[in-house]
Amino acid sequence: MGYVTETTDLLAAGEISDDEARRRYERFVDECQLAVPEEVGELFEAYTRLIWQYKEVGRIYDFYSDVTTSYGENGRVSMGADGVLAGTLSFMRSFPDRRCVFVDIFAEGDQESGYHFGQTTRFHATNTGCTKYGAPTGKELEPEGTSCFSICECEVRKVEGRWRIVNEWVVESADAIDETTRPDEHVSEPASESEDVPTRGEDDAQE
Repeated sequence: MGYVTETTDLLAAGEISDDEARRRYERFVDECQLAVPEEVGELFEAYTRLIWQYKEVGRIYDFYSDVTTSYGENGRVSMGADGVLAGTLSFMRSFPDRRCVFVDIFAEGDQESGYHFGQTTRFHATNTGCTKYGAPTGKELEPEGTSCFSICECEVRKVEGRWRIVNEWVVESADAIDETTRPDEHVSEPASESEDVPTRGEDDAQE
């Protein structure tokens, strides 16, 4: 069992406090050398939890930079860390209680050539903040047993001596997010390119 998984299990069992879990995640992210693929998977699980669970959004700049290209649904492409940060803050505004459950995470590669890692998370949240449609609806993202997923793949390489995400591909349950944020009386109209639903890399942003 890895350090991050152990931390998550201890927290779930009530054997450590939320503050202690956060410190353990922070320590792992700050000290990890990405020496082997297993460490990469653990690091980005901890990193995702710090951003979404503990709202440490400034850590986006630890791994995203001007060299990052993010690809999303419907041909959406964004460049740099600023877009990722703006999207994350926007999603947090709309769904401040978002929680991620890791379904799967894997990584391959080495320190010389870099790494590819992928993760699938299921997330649940309630729309208690304003969205493009206006006031919050109070709807839950996973009503009646439905599930919302985020599937992410990243290419991680050293850029000027620092590990950076250089390419990222993200697909989320965009229809469910749109349905949750749209008031019941709202008449659906075809969305223009400038009115995409919140997603992690644009109107949303792992994890």
